[in-house]
Amino acid sequence: MCSQIGGNLGQAVKKLQKDSRMKTVLLSALLFGLLAHGFCFFSKYSMHDDLRSLFHGVGATYESGRWFLGLLSFAEVYGLGWGQYSTPMVNGLLSLFWLALAACLIVQLLDIRWRVVVVLLSGVMVTSPMLANLFGYMFTAPYYCFAVFLAVIGVYAICQWHEFWTFAFGVLMIACSAGIYQAYIPFALGITLLYFMKVVRGTNAADWNVRKIFVRALYLCLAWGIALLLYFLFTRLFLHLKGGELTDYRGIDTMGRDGMSAYLQRTVYAYREFIQPFFSRKTSNHVMYPMRSGYLYLLLMFTVVIGSIYEFFENIRKGTAVKGVCLVILTLMLPFVSNFIYVMCDPETVYSLMLYGQIIPLLYAIQMLGELHACILTKKETIRKWKLPVYGAAAVLCLFPAFFSRYDNAAYMRAALYQQQATSWFTTLITRVESTPGYQDDLPVVYVNEMKIHDQNITRDGSEEIPFAAAGNSLEDVLNNYSWRYFVKAWCGWWPAEVKDEAEFKDRPEVTRMPSYPDDGAIQILDGTVVIKF
Repeated sequence: MCSQIGGNLGQAVKKLQKDSRMKTVLLSALLFGLLAHGFCFFSKYSMHDDLRSLFHGVGATYESGRWFLGLLSFAEVYGLGWGQYSTPMVNGLLSLFWLALAACLIVQLLDIRWRVVVVLLSGVMVTSPMLANLFGYMFTAPYYCFAVFLAVIGVYAICQWHEFWTFAFGVLMIACSAGIYQAYIPFALGITLLYFMKVVRGTNAADWNVRKIFVRALYLCLAWGIALLLYFLFTRLFLHLKGGELTDYRGIDTMGRDGMSAYLQRTVYAYREFIQPFFSRKTSNHVMYPMRSGYLYLLLMFTVVIGSIYEFFENIRKGTAVKGVCLVILTLMLPFVSNFIYVMCDPETVYSLMLYGQIIPLLYAIQMLGELHACILTKKETIRKWKLPVYGAAAVLCLFPAFFSRYDNAAYMRAALYQQQATSWFTTLITRVESTPGYQDDLPVVYVNEMKIHDQNITRDGSEEIPFAAAGNSLEDVLNNYSWRYFVKAWCGWWPAEVKDEAEFKDRPEVTRMPSYPDDGAIQILDGTVVIKF
């Protein structure tokens, strides 16, 4: 068993080492990654969940169905010692490394040979707006990117290796990927679909066999069914061992248990979002095609549809109508697979970190360009017909990493400004508290109307139109975030003793007469307690 798996892995590593395209992937991933995320790697932005995991923790694990994340966290703490650190440079480069390795496997799996689109594939994978939002939670970013790598190596194993134990290895890797973050299931499904489309498209008319294609499809479906079953079994096992229950966060506890009508509605929703992605919504929850890239996306998808129709009629002309029908069906599955996250859970609970699968249409376009370019090189009669459209489409695709990098940097600049502005705001609050007559540093503090801060003088400079999950939709979102105490602790160094129950003070007549901060009189000392009313 181990020798079989090890042998296949060894052969795959040797194949990667000998393939000159891998250097192109690794170098382009590094360069695009630094262009898009260098702003974040060379600074430290910490808001929202990241504030609570600066020196320990990887976020929710077993109770969120992320049992392999829990195991990795345990291995890191007890293997390396001390804690886990939200370090931007180390975690950021490690994240790029895992994504680059995943890109290497995808290039080999899909047999993409044109260097231009190899660079584009790397660029799209490492500049995706999902990553900018993920790097707002730097404490868990390398684990999530490792989940992408595990998903890809799992798909690679079930597609390329056909022995029993290597098949088992593949489904285990997919299950482990879901055990880190379930939202990468659509991405892995998308890569599987692209591989199967390559198999169908690459079968010659003389070798075309419906039965073989059907058996191959059944094999891949079986592999995915076993992988998901394995994931759920391990989830139940670790919950039992830990004595816990699945949380209801974003519908994790009901995944797979909703009624048929709900899944049909979600399927329609998935197709709708494929036609009109969230590029038109200015919200931190959905931002996969920011700025004008949404219109480019629609143009690209229109081109894909035209190309699919042309391919269908070409197959009819060549006498391979069944093959053409199969490719049409698989193409129609692309929206369902890339937006499968909307089927997995309630669309209202979906946010940007869960949308990495939405780059699958771009990868499909890249795959198609690679195949067309190969035809141009091998079939002279097609050069005049396809050369200009192929190079034109490649030029359009080049704009996506550019748009994505521009958004990523804008999001980081917004985070930098919000962090500095919030630090200044809270520093002023601390100064006013400690300047209150009778203040002593051993007095406890009580916050009345907590997380209801409203300040008419807060800066509104237009940066609100740049969606960024960790920073919310405005500076007030940062000030009123559930982790605001940890923000004050981390960036202002202030952590006073507190009276946890504001009800003891909220209804007192002298408190009800107090104005709201930042107005004068919003901070008073009553019965040995500093009362701050927001």
